[in-house]
Amino acid sequence: MTRWTFLLGGLVIWAAHFSGAYAIASIADVQGTPDHPAALVSVGAITLVALALNGAILLWAARCPRFLEHDDPELARLWRGVGGLGALTSALFVIWQGLPAVLAV
Repeated sequence: MTRWTFLLGGLVIWAAHFSGAYAIASIADVQGTPDHPAALVSVGAITLVALALNGAILLWAARCPRFLEHDDPELARLWRGVGGLGALTSALFVIWQGLPAVLAV
């Protein structure tokens, strides 16, 4: 299970951030104005949390995870690259989706 968490962690973080930002924006739109300060701060907060989690996965990929120590070195390098690339891609998407909230504050 740890291997799947490592490989898909970044993409799961991005999906959770997307869902949370969309839900906050939808609730704010129904309640009144979509650029309400509480909505913007909430989206900014979940953006920071998602970026921190992606950073943790990138750090985890930078040092060889313990579950990869007994694998073939080339396979371990591939797993580290795929996990790190997923987290990096996720961080890029999280920044892109959270940018309107950060710029509006």
